[in-house]
Amino acid sequence: LAAARAGARVLLIEALHAPGGVGTLGHISVYWYGCRDGFTREIDDGLAALAGEKIANRNAWNSEQKAEWLRREIRRAGGAIWFGGIVSGALVAGRRVRGVVVNTPWGRGVVRAGMVVDATGNADVAAAAGAPCVTVSDLDLAVQGSGLPPRPFFPAYVNTDYTFIEDSDPVDITRAFVVGRRKFAGAFDLGALADSRE
Repeated sequence: LAAARAGARVLLIEALHAPGGVGTLGHISVYWYGCRDGFTREIDDGLAALAGEKIANRNAWNSEQKAEWLRREIRRAGGAIWFGGIVSGALVAGRRVRGVVVNTPWGRGVVRAGMVVDATGNADVAAAAGAPCVTVSDLDLAVQGSGLPPRPFFPAYVNTDYTFIEDSDPVDITRAFVVGRRKFAGAFDLGALADSRE
């Protein structure tokens, strides 16, 4: 969003159907600690305007509204968004990443870029480009619980912590979806993004 506002030609490639990560699709919609000025305040003000009301409690937000506010602002700034795109490789020239290989519902292709920002949360682009990466292994003692949240019918805060998930393992992510479906069989729906802290 900042790059688009600064006049750069921007393409956001998002694997799921909305921007915002666990703060939108993961339904973790309550602040913990931290600075709430600057861009955070802008988001809070934007959400209040989108809802058409004054928000007395600025410690929480509506996940659906936040995703929509982010989408609108990126588009308003001139940025483009591809939903359902998964980056599966990096185009490297020398020591610079010059683009990404993207799988979309319409096929696979290369998106060339002057600058690539890896916001995958798992360093997927950096790893594909050959950058040294550290991954969680059985040698690590710090493990935090996670889960796949039930999606509430009415927007609400949902923070799950009932299993452990290895984010980089597609089989384990699939297992989390199966476990979540069984655990929350009576829920309206299941969140699209695991509430992981890895």
